Amino acid sequence: MRTLLSTPLNEISGIFSAVVGSLYVIALTELFSVPIGVMSALIGPSGCGKSTFLRCLNRMNDLIPKTRMSGRIMLGEMNIHDPASALDPVATQKIEDLVLELKKRFTIIIVTHNMQQASRASDYTAFFYLGDLIEFDRTEQIFTKPMQKQTEDYITGRFG
Repeated sequence: MRTLLSTPLNEISGIFSAVVGSLYVIALTELFSVPIGVMSALIGPSGCGKSTFLRCLNRMNDLIPKTRMSGRIMLGEMNIHDPASALDPVATQKIEDLVLELKKRFTIIIVTHNMQQASRASDYTAFFYLGDLIEFDRTEQIFTKPMQKQTEDYITGRFG
């Protein structure tokens, strides 16, 4: 995976895995740089590890019994918000407007199944599949010319 910008940012790196009960959930072994002051969306089919990854960043997995993590995630200064997912379009727009204001001061990472929301509101997008980070790039790149066929198949509705 490539670093997106030339300066160090919020770096999530190292060899990391999470296990919930007896289920292996997610592995992250490559550098993942999240620029400061942007919104990044985590997308992928249900059960692919998006929420588990976000819970690793905000340490919510620490509260889930039988969850084991190994390795480490190195984070710079990061603030994470998770907007509600089942809102009507007017409420969704209000949340997106708030996030756009907040990203002037914070790094925002959301989990969404809504491809339109990810493409409209985020600056960067990460695509997860079966517990692996498949691709992370600028949102425009992900939604117009993804580098991985799996990403293209998912965002165009061929699977998921």
